[in-house]
Amino acid sequence: MANALTGWDSSEDAELVVTPAPKAHWALAAGPRVAVGALLVLSLALGGRAETLYGLVKIGLYLAGAALVVELLRRPNIVTLRLPRTEQWLLGLLGAFLLCGIFSVLPLPLRVIELLSSSTAELYRNAGSSSGSIALLPAATVATLGWAGALGVLFFWLAALPFRDSKTHASSRHAHSRQKRARNGWFEAARSTDATSEQVQVGIIWVGVLVGVVGLLHWALRFDALFGIFAEGVISPSEVRAHWPFISANHLADFLGVIALLCAARIARLVQLRRLRRPKEETDNVALRLLRSPMEFGKVVPYALALLVLVLCALLTLSRAGVTLLFVGFAALWLVTLRYPLPEPIRAVASRSNSRRTSGKRLRSNSGKVAFLKQCGILAFGLLALSFFLGGTGRHLAQQRLEYGLASGIDENRFLLAETTLDVIRNYPLFGVGLGAWHSAAARYIPPELAAWKLDYAHNEYLQFIAEMGLVGAFFIVSALVAIASSSISALRLPLQPTERIEIVGSGVALLLPLLHSLVDFPFHLPATALLSVLVLSLHLRQCERVRQRYAQ
Repeated sequence: MANALTGWDSSEDAELVVTPAPKAHWALAAGPRVAVGALLVLSLALGGRAETLYGLVKIGLYLAGAALVVELLRRPNIVTLRLPRTEQWLLGLLGAFLLCGIFSVLPLPLRVIELLSSSTAELYRNAGSSSGSIALLPAATVATLGWAGALGVLFFWLAALPFRDSKTHASSRHAHSRQKRARNGWFEAARSTDATSEQVQVGIIWVGVLVGVVGLLHWALRFDALFGIFAEGVISPSEVRAHWPFISANHLADFLGVIALLCAARIARLVQLRRLRRPKEETDNVALRLLRSPMEFGKVVPYALALLVLVLCALLTLSRAGVTLLFVGFAALWLVTLRYPLPEPIRAVASRSNSRRTSGKRLRSNSGKVAFLKQCGILAFGLLALSFFLGGTGRHLAQQRLEYGLASGIDENRFLLAETTLDVIRNYPLFGVGLGAWHSAAARYIPPELAAWKLDYAHNEYLQFIAEMGLVGAFFIVSALVAIASSSISALRLPLQPTERIEIVGSGVALLLPLLHSLVDFPFHLPATALLSVLVLSLHLRQCERVRQRYAQ
């Protein structure tokens, strides 16, 4: 009988019918693999700063997209070209962005440039040129457009893949035990998920673990240049923060923070599934069950170890904004699990024991203040474990970084860069200076305090994008953020199950981390972080659309 509150089948006597899944077309299976493979290569190639590998990844994405187009012409029914509204809007914005970028590199007469950007026309007039382009550095603009197009190909591929039902592996026990638990209709419905989203999420997490292990080993070996693979001159020998395989510690913190939040959301979902599949003979003593059979927690244990590696390496980057946003994201996930627990009828049936007394005791122990204190204890234990694994050196460096962050005036240079960028926007308001040309235009307005600085980025992605694309770029930013936010809010307003809600909130919070850090840094200029953000965005939008379709039926 279906539960009216949850929509999950509560029959525990239903026969288990296992239908073999048909083999997916290569276009369906290759999408997540191409995405995760590209992320792996870029993350280990200095975050994409190794130009050769970065170029190969970009060419590979275009070739994969071309192969997909050829296959679509042969068999147009393998994917759904009727994309959800949000994905359609975002791809439309991407197309308009590419057209504006192409227009900015076209050679135009000086009188036309005078109408579009008087400051740009003045530069060409002073140089004695009678024509030019809106973009001050056309080659840099073309390179940026090429990377944006490659990311757009991958986003379209993942967005066009149809939803394929899959089951989250919540246990590592043998098949007979899994079949017995599969008779619980609630558990089976709760662990149902989209195969593409599952593959992308798991792939991202284990790529992050590999990057975290490399970063920890490199930090522990006192910053040898990744075991001699790269030259010593790549990074300053005075660097004391974990950063490898990236050059910047802040970028590594962003990368690992996004993946750590995805991993934490997955752990929360697996814990909910574990509570739904409890056999009837269980007792309440979780610690004894774990000691007696560690795999009782199924896939939770390896993902918990993965989360430990990710958080440890992120902490050793000593990134103030990155680490702060990471723990704010953890707090948001924790509050969601407290605010939306498993409904009482589900918990009562799924965890029914041999006696009414034990069942009543379980329900009381998981309610109110007792449950809150239990979770606080788990949180305290996790913080103590992190402190232990950091060791004396790690704790000392973290203390020094905290004192540095509390010092006055340390971010004054960032404010000066923001003022300089605003000067660029005021002088190039409509179409900007062209993608990748911020440093060329900002050199005219730089204050004396920053004369010794290397002008590469504005340390504010939004201001720099508006300076390079003008008011047109501001429209692209606002439109994209509004579309993503509206899709998320519309999905979260539905009467979601806790396992569905934690997935959507987890990917949404993970996506917010680089978006917020972009206010004081430039994470999206690193190819690995940009690719990771596109994958998390596609994952988040697929999760939102899946629940909307399910509740619309």
